[in-house]
Amino acid sequence: MGQSESNIMQALYLIAAILVFLVLIAGTVMISASFNTNVLERIQFYGLLRCLGASGKQVKYFVVLQGLRQSARGVPVGLLAGQIVTWAACLLLKSISGDRFSEVPLFEFSIIGILTGIVVGFLIVFLASLSPAKKASKVSPVTAISGNSQLTQNKHAANTKLFHVETGMGIFHALSGKKNLFLMTCSFAISIMLFLAFQVMVVFLDQGMPALAPWAGDVVVMSDSELKHSVIEKIEAVEGVKRAFGRMEYGGLSVSSGTETGTVTLVSYEENQFRWAKEELNEGSIDAVSGGTGDILVSYRVGCRWQAGDTMTLHTPLGEKQVRIAGILSSTNASSEAGSLGYIICSEQLFTECIGRSGYTAVDIQFSESGNDRTVSVIQSLLPPDCTIADKRLSNSESQSSYYTGAVFIYGFLLIIALITVFNIFNSMNASVAARTRQYGVMRSIGMGAGQLYKMIAAEAVTYAVLGCVAGCVMGLPLNKMMFQFLIAGKWGIGWQFPAVSLLLIVILCFGSAALAIRRPIKKIGELSIVDTIKLQQ
Repeated sequence: MGQSESNIMQALYLIAAILVFLVLIAGTVMISASFNTNVLERIQFYGLLRCLGASGKQVKYFVVLQGLRQSARGVPVGLLAGQIVTWAACLLLKSISGDRFSEVPLFEFSIIGILTGIVVGFLIVFLASLSPAKKASKVSPVTAISGNSQLTQNKHAANTKLFHVETGMGIFHALSGKKNLFLMTCSFAISIMLFLAFQVMVVFLDQGMPALAPWAGDVVVMSDSELKHSVIEKIEAVEGVKRAFGRMEYGGLSVSSGTETGTVTLVSYEENQFRWAKEELNEGSIDAVSGGTGDILVSYRVGCRWQAGDTMTLHTPLGEKQVRIAGILSSTNASSEAGSLGYIICSEQLFTECIGRSGYTAVDIQFSESGNDRTVSVIQSLLPPDCTIADKRLSNSESQSSYYTGAVFIYGFLLIIALITVFNIFNSMNASVAARTRQYGVMRSIGMGAGQLYKMIAAEAVTYAVLGCVAGCVMGLPLNKMMFQFLIAGKWGIGWQFPAVSLLLIVILCFGSAALAIRRPIKKIGELSIVDTIKLQQ
């Protein structure tokens, strides 16, 4: 691992490091938010410790030790869950492709992985507990007597001019605690950043699997001479054949333009391939090319200077031919090796005008569900002696298995991120409401109704969600674009597009989780009497 000289693999290593870093930050923020709300809930307890003579340093040590004791119970559970997930992943790999993953061990322990998990677990808890411990050490003995659960006094009142009283109070509660506001905002923001980061891996997976391309053939026929169109018609009539389509290819064709000079491989497309090529179009249009005019398509390559609308000269065996670049494709269906400037795709009519040939050099054949070895034998009997036939069914199946394996892991990570988002928001919102239970009791005692209380807590939750989503978009979208440039744009020349669907999904998930998270604590407060609510934290 880490020894590959491939640029794409180096980019993957960098992306993996970024994702691991984000996961560690997410864990730290989640635990820190939990400790912070725990400190807010136990303000009076820490004040009583100070009354009994405990110093600020001792209180700080107590909070850190409390966190480490909790991690002593949580880390073994995490290691056990991680080991089970690892074994399940290994079983899944073997079930998808036993031959490719035959060397993957089953039911084995990784000492390095276990030790790393222990160190990371305790380190995250330790770092996450430092700030809440510092806050707890600043609690004065007067706090234990006064019953005040706030460490700082607010200098401004809630804004009731722009909003209703309960809405203004909810927004005020969310914005008054700077530390809690920061942690809650980070909880939402990091979840969005992780989701947008892994969304790029989904695009990378779809783009990097050529066997999944619609033009992938189960059988490929190559000819040293020329295959006539009548041969393709005979092949399509064979039982078990779904579709057959051919290409004419000519390598080493010299081209020149105002920006570049070199060689290309000229490839002809027919109706099916032009239709599929629309999905691979980075820029420009395909319609003019398929019409048989003097327009062409070029394949993207690293360092490509061509743009749609440029003109170039083809130095063909029949003379020079000036053509216009109508579009640029991210990938090309061709059997021959690319020239120094890649591939040029044209219509069959233009290919014949340039090269003087009308026969196919390659034919891709796709099978229906009834296609089998007998179908291959029948096809081979229809071919001239100089043709070679390659059965791609096994390699396509392995590529499909690789795709499904990658899809399981990437979508699995997205699901885990979604679950982390839900659990984190639930935990943070429950703890935030619980920390203000006594304040809510006091408000009810002076006439606030249950409906107003619900609106106030909902306004607080919405404030956290809005700020978190804004912060997540501000940081997550540039990260998404950067990862896209590293993994996809440089390899296939595809332009970055705003991930509207993915962003909408995670934002809806955040707001939905926040809405559901406040229902339970509100219901619990509503079931208590006003006196019990006020005394709940005494």
